[in-house]
Amino acid sequence: MTPAESLSLAARIRLEVERLGQQGVRASATFGQASSIQDRERALELAAYEMATYYSGLERVFEAIANDVDRAPVSGPSWHQELLDRMRVPLKGRRPPVIGPATGRSLDGLLRFRHVMRSIYAFDLDFARIAEIGDVFATTALDVERELL
Repeated sequence: MTPAESLSLAARIRLEVERLGQQGVRASATFGQASSIQDRERALELAAYEMATYYSGLERVFEAIANDVDRAPVSGPSWHQELLDRMRVPLKGRRPPVIGPATGRSLDGLLRFRHVMRSIYAFDLDFARIAEIGDVFATTALDVERELL
C-alpha cells in the first residue's frame, strides 16, 4: 500500500468506527430500555436488528482491511467466518491482528446471531438469546472500537 492509500483507508476506518459507535450506542440503549417497555419482545426485536446492523457495519471495515491491506479478498460459502478469523491473526509484513482473542470470541457469537437474524421471521426470534447477546454487546462494541483505532 502506498502512504496515500494507507491514509485513505485509515480515514475510512475512522469514519466507519465513528458510525459503528453511534450504532452501538443505539443498540445498547434499546436493549437497556427493553426491560422497562411494556412490549418487551418488540423492544428486544429492535435491539436484535440494531445489533445485527452493527455487525454488518463492522464487516465492512474488515472487508476493507482484507481487500486493501491484506490484498486478499475473502469469498466462498463461509466467507463471513473466514473474514472474522483472518482479523484475529497478524499478516506477516502487512499488519498486526486487528482484533484480540477475547473480542474475536465475542464477535463469533454476534456473527452467528446476525446470520440467524437474516434467516428467520421476527416472531421466531429467541428472546433469551437476544438478551444474552445484549448483555455482552456494549462491552464488545467498546473493545472493537478501541482495537480498531
